[in-house]
Amino acid sequence: MDLYSVLDPSPTSSETSFHLIQLPQQLLESIKPPMDNANSQRLLQKYNFSREQCLQFKAKDGFSTPYLTTMDTTFKIRQQNHSNCVMLLENDTNYLNFDNYLILEKQPTPTSLNLNGVDIVQVSLVSDIDNLEEVNEANLYKSTVQVLNQTPISLLEFDKLMVENNIVPNGDSLIKLKPPMVSILLTSLLTSLLNIVDDINMEFPTSLLSQILTESNTLLRERYHLRGELLPLRLLTYTFLYFLNYNELNNTTTETPAEAGASTQESFLSLALPMANFTLQHNKIIQFLSLTILRKQQLLPLDDLLIQIRLNLPANYLPTFEINDILTGISYTTKKDGQVLVNFLTPDHLANFNTPQSRFEKLFSLKNLWPIAEISPYLQPVNTKALKIEKFCLKYSRVRKQKGQTYVSPR
Repeated sequence: MDLYSVLDPSPTSSETSFHLIQLPQQLLESIKPPMDNANSQRLLQKYNFSREQCLQFKAKDGFSTPYLTTMDTTFKIRQQNHSNCVMLLENDTNYLNFDNYLILEKQPTPTSLNLNGVDIVQVSLVSDIDNLEEVNEANLYKSTVQVLNQTPISLLEFDKLMVENNIVPNGDSLIKLKPPMVSILLTSLLTSLLNIVDDINMEFPTSLLSQILTESNTLLRERYHLRGELLPLRLLTYTFLYFLNYNELNNTTTETPAEAGASTQESFLSLALPMANFTLQHNKIIQFLSLTILRKQQLLPLDDLLIQIRLNLPANYLPTFEINDILTGISYTTKKDGQVLVNFLTPDHLANFNTPQSRFEKLFSLKNLWPIAEISPYLQPVNTKALKIEKFCLKYSRVRKQKGQTYVSPR
């Protein structure tokens, strides 16, 4: 079993409690490969970390569950009690008893960061950019490393989570990009991409992504008369990564990503961008625009929503998407006078309805008949035992099939 235990103090060990650790295979595989590929080197250089620092015990505070982090994985340490007798024999000691067994358990990637004690600067408008001072390159990740050290998460997971939370490094503070600013940056990025790339569905390498970001930075600074150079580039880079899928390359190298003599802009991009092949997440782009529109209007006809999405995109950006997939989890539909109406609703809106009974009651007050695919995202937070969605719905509602579709309604 993948266990470790705490040894009780004994006369031969003074007042010290020892930990005997049996590492799970998953952990061994995580720390075994040499960290000499380009992306590992990039992260180590970016955050000024040594290889040894990637293997750390972390906890949210002195009273919380400890975690063990590697370069790319997070393990939670939890207690497991059982009655098996286990002994560790020493030369001068007959036995030492093991009481509490602790298991190293691989954790899913966390969804939040511990931002306590860090100054967060909200950026909603382009004018906010010029109100920020340019940060010295050597201190760029100062607060970022503070958050990393106080969050139980591996280095690779942390780097991706910064992007997913629209948080940008900024020296002694962190920048939080708000939706209006993300929208402006996205428009600039898509415009530049379409000037360089013929096929919006193509897979493009890091070098081409750097070219797109550099051109987008120039366009943004010229259009809004921005003084700084590196700050707008950082905002564009983190925004673009948020809307990209990427497959990291497996090539290995002993060289650091930043080439000698590179400019500050090139140096930043070499550390910020993984060595990978990238593709646009069209659905994520369309869903972001849908959210932006729905936050303002709350309720509008589906045809009007589609028109507004189209008007908020560059004329020659024409991705294919299924609108029902886009709206899942951010809205529900109703019908009135022959029109399909889109109603803004996210799971966060239902946070006060935190029991299955109250959640179903609230949802049925909004709409009497729900397609199961439409209602599922709103039920996940209260489906604590992770039951199959149909089985979960049967406990609190009526489930029936109609014309090949499954629907949920009150009993």
